[in-house]
Amino acid sequence: MGYVLNFNGVDSKIDCGVPDTLVGDISISTWVKPYSYGEGNAGHIISTHADGINLFITTSDNKVSFSKDGGGHTASAANNTIILSKWMHIIVTSVADGTSNIYLNGILSGSADQAAGTLGETVDLLIGNRSAEDRTFDGLINDVCIYSGILTANEANQAYTESKARYGQ
Repeated sequence: MGYVLNFNGVDSKIDCGVPDTLVGDISISTWVKPYSYGEGNAGHIISTHADGINLFITTSDNKVSFSKDGGGHTASAANNTIILSKWMHIIVTSVADGTSNIYLNGILSGSADQAAGTLGETVDLLIGNRSAEDRTFDGLINDVCIYSGILTANEANQAYTESKARYGQ
């Protein structure tokens, strides 16, 4: 577990610049350990901009959510799945023409047809906040990976299984 990113829930973020992997089908994988729900009770783990990709935790039903159109269509994990101060593995798969799935600790936990298509503009990818800088994550984020293509349910489970011992799972 190399260097873990620590976010303070107030004003921290990492600007990764403009990625070339957010076009078409994508999968996002990361480990998080939230200490609280973050700024505005909706701490963002990964974000491009308000109308783009947003992966966040929220006190609204205590869950992980993902949107790619500003929240008009949101995929959410099952309610009451966030445990503060405990590591959690999150994988989101998002097909360009709609469906997004959320896997928590290797198990499918939520799905939605977002009908949003592929992002049309080039924007910076942020870790730990969103571009408006009003949703800072409070906790640790590690092993952020973005893949071109969709990870299968077996691959999501395998990614969790192969790394869980490093996070006390």
